[in-house]
Amino acid sequence: MGKKSRRSNRSKQRNTAPAAALDEDQALETSESCSRSKHKDGKSSGNPQKYTYASGDVYEGEFKDGKMNGNGKYTCASGDVYEGEFKDGKISGNGKFTYAHGAVYEGEFKDAERNGNGKYTCANGDVYDGEFRDDLMNGNCKYTCASGAVSEGEFKDGKMTGNGKYTHANGDVYEGESKDGKMNGNGKYTCAGGAVYEGEFKDDEMNGNCKRTCANGDVSEGEHKMAK
Repeated sequence: MGKKSRRSNRSKQRNTAPAAALDEDQALETSESCSRSKHKDGKSSGNPQKYTYASGDVYEGEFKDGKMNGNGKYTCASGDVYEGEFKDGKISGNGKFTYAHGAVYEGEFKDAERNGNGKYTCANGDVYDGEFRDDLMNGNCKYTCASGAVSEGEFKDGKMTGNGKYTHANGDVYEGESKDGKMNGNGKYTCAGGAVYEGEFKDDEMNGNCKRTCANGDVSEGEHKMAK
């Protein structure tokens, strides 16, 4: 996790659309010592053991050939706690990681990074449920903000990219293409008040010609700006 954590700075929640991923304050990162520590004291193996590191970190669990292998619990001096499976001295398999700042990840890990299906609950109540790859949100997912906004669709490197649906907290709904966490490409934006915009979007704005259907049924085509 640690060596890729700098990439999480790219995933920031935007106020105008729920398309983006986690806020920088809820960065998906694990302390280097907690995710990658290895037991180097001899060749201990077998039944669960307890090992306290000079850093103050504590591992309780199974060892094989002097490395953490099997089920265990790793408590970092920083307050982060991981409980689950280890392989060759690294977090690998299914487990639960509780961050000192209050966030919790439950799901699959590989080589000390989030890889596979998982659920990440932020300290502020936001919830991401879906696929991870290389420690970032990649694949199909559902992202529910504490505010009530919901993003469903394809994510790439922590941001909504591809086809998806954004439901805003105020009731507005966008269905269509996105890129880098913004409305980009063809889509349909339905306002809670009843107006509908259909056409091409760029960086969260209408771009070029579109079709606007007003709440009263009037229809016009041309260049329009969305009333927000």
